[in-house]
Amino acid sequence: MTLPASGTMTAAMVNIELGRSSAAPFNMNGTAERTLAAVPSDGYSMSNFYGKTAAGGGKSEFFLGTSTSLTGAPFGGAAANRRIVVAIHWEENAGAHRTITSATIGGVAATIHNSGVDPGGIPTFGFSIGLISAVVPTGTSGNIVVNFSSSGPVIQRLGLYALYGYSGAPTAVNFGTINQPSGNISFNLNAGTDGTIIACAITHRNISSFSFNLNGVAQQYQASDIGHNAGGYITGENGTNTVSMTDVNVAVSAGNSLLAMSWV
Repeated sequence: MTLPASGTMTAAMVNIELGRSSAAPFNMNGTAERTLAAVPSDGYSMSNFYGKTAAGGGKSEFFLGTSTSLTGAPFGGAAANRRIVVAIHWEENAGAHRTITSATIGGVAATIHNSGVDPGGIPTFGFSIGLISAVVPTGTSGNIVVNFSSSGPVIQRLGLYALYGYSGAPTAVNFGTINQPSGNISFNLNAGTDGTIIACAITHRNISSFSFNLNGVAQQYQASDIGHNAGGYITGENGTNTVSMTDVNVAVSAGNSLLAMSWV
C-alpha cells in the first residue's frame, strides 16, 4: 500500500502503512516514522509522508493476549487489512473427539486452518487445538463463535493475534501429534524476510518447553492450568524457522499436539 500523494494525512494512515494498528502510538521523531518520511533529521511535517510506501508492505503482528471468554475479545486497532487469528484450546470429557465445523470472528465467517484431534490413548477425554482466522476491518473487540462437530467441548483458552498487511491464506499449515512419553514435535516453516509464524500447542501435562529455536520470538503465552496451553509467534525472520515442542514426564496415554502456520 502507498500513502496518498496529496490531501489529508493522519497519524492513523501512517500507522497503517507502517503495519501498525491505526490507534498505535505515533511519534514524529520515531525511527520508523522518519525512515518512511525519508527525513532522517531536522524538522518535517505530515506532508513528507505523501506518496511514501513502507518497506516490507507494511506488515506487522500484535499479540493481543489470552482469554477464556468468547465474548468481547480484544481485536486491537481497526484497519482494512487487519486479520484476526485465534488459537483455540479446548477440553472434552465425554463422547467422541470433536473438531471445529464453523466459526465467526466479529461476525465475519472464519477460515478453519486446522482443527486438531487429541491423540491421547483415552478415546473420550482429552485436550485439542485449532487455528482460525478472518479479515475483520472494523471494531476493537468482538465476539468469537465456535461450532463443534458435537456438543461438549469446553473452551479453556484463546490466543489472540492481529496481523496487518497480510492478504490471502497462510503459505503453510503444519499439524503434528505424538502419543509417547517425553515426545518431541518439530516443524520447519519459512517466514521469509518479513513474514510471521503463529503456533499453538497442547498437552495432557504441564508443558516444560514450548520453544522456537531461533531468535526473534515476539510473544509467547503459556499456562499450566487445566488447559495445558502454550503458543506464540515468530516475526521477521530470514529463511527456515524451527518450531518445536517438548513435553517430559508424561504418561504413555497422554497426547501432545503442535499446530503452526506461516504467512509471508
